[in-house]
Amino acid sequence: MAGIRRHTCVLTDPLVRQIEYVLPRLKYSVYINQIKSWLENFEEAEVELALDFLFYLEYIPFPELQDRLNKQLKALDGHFGNNKFYLLVPYAAYPKSNDIVMYLLSKCPAYKDLKRVNRIGFTKDPSTYLFVQETVMVFVDDFIGSGKSFQKWYRKEKIVNILGKNFNIYEEQALIAAIVMDSGSHFMQQFYSEIRIFAEYRSKIFSKKDSPFNLSENRALLRNLCIKYGKNIPTRYKPLVGQLFDPLGYEKTEALVAFDYGTPNNCLSIIWGDNSWNPIFPRAAKARMDKAREIKNEAAFYLGVIHKLNLKFDEDINVIVDGKKITLTARDDHSILVYMILVDKLYTHLQICQILGVSLFELGNIVKKGAAKNLVNLSGKITRKGAKFLVDLRKNSSIFKFREASSLEVKDQKTFLLKTFKDTA
Repeated sequence: MAGIRRHTCVLTDPLVRQIEYVLPRLKYSVYINQIKSWLENFEEAEVELALDFLFYLEYIPFPELQDRLNKQLKALDGHFGNNKFYLLVPYAAYPKSNDIVMYLLSKCPAYKDLKRVNRIGFTKDPSTYLFVQETVMVFVDDFIGSGKSFQKWYRKEKIVNILGKNFNIYEEQALIAAIVMDSGSHFMQQFYSEIRIFAEYRSKIFSKKDSPFNLSENRALLRNLCIKYGKNIPTRYKPLVGQLFDPLGYEKTEALVAFDYGTPNNCLSIIWGDNSWNPIFPRAAKARMDKAREIKNEAAFYLGVIHKLNLKFDEDINVIVDGKKITLTARDDHSILVYMILVDKLYTHLQICQILGVSLFELGNIVKKGAAKNLVNLSGKITRKGAKFLVDLRKNSSIFKFREASSLEVKDQKTFLLKTFKDTA
């Protein structure tokens, strides 16, 4: 469900400056218009306050996650010594993050060093593994929030029975993750004291003692803001109960963490909730894919190609063809104009996909947008009306200057038609 826009966020110079401070903190994983859309969830007077959530959010891209896992594996080996064999056991149920984490971990220098001397391996099913030497079981995940997911898996897989039957399993086990929240750390110490955790420790984001918001002296205000909106963002559903709400994250973990491939539900719901809310880092795969598609609908996505074509498209284009006005808006129609000009220059669809950085399916959507204005047909060819549109644009527009010869090389002068476009024509 789409979010509720409570105001139209105007990108003033002071606000853009503040957003520019946020972007490096988020490793440039989002762009300004995404932040703008997220800020429109809030009242206008709350925008500056809300930006602090993003400033202190810990965003972890793949290379950084791999670096953290590498450091934790080295620390683990330093703790247990050089005579132990490590059996890595990813415990998050598929299709959660365990495959991603295990892949990254297997490419780490620390893993390769241990693999070279036959001191490390992994299994998804420890119940069938043959323990032939002294082995430290190392449970693996990306993030430990409340610790409840681990407990559920541990009981389901009857790990206690496995430990009791195999005398080659070392008495102390380990758990590797990028981050462990204080709730999860305390839970694990209470119920699994034999498991040593190797992960970065993080306090609750609204902790009176350790909150990073103490630096901004607005911790209480931000907590109130989080609850004000989070209490209306559904995050879970239980039969016989209905919708549930977790403004402070699942089990009130108060995490402010997101990964390249997903956001833990232990994170504040105003970050990832997508029900009656426009998230900045969605948790659900569909919402994340929608966000990726949004980028390619933005005018900014096409500005580089527009610059290469020596165009300027800052205002709406209005051209009269056969007595009727055709409009391309500066907000939504950059893709149509770029597509038409490239087709007019005899670029093939495959070349256009590469130039724009879009898939054939996405190019098909651009063609459909152009066809809705009768500028191209469904097979992607420029129509008579579209040709007149380009001719009139060149003659009468003082805003647009077209290069006589493009610096982009045309390798194939034959018009390429997608089969799917032909079928729909």
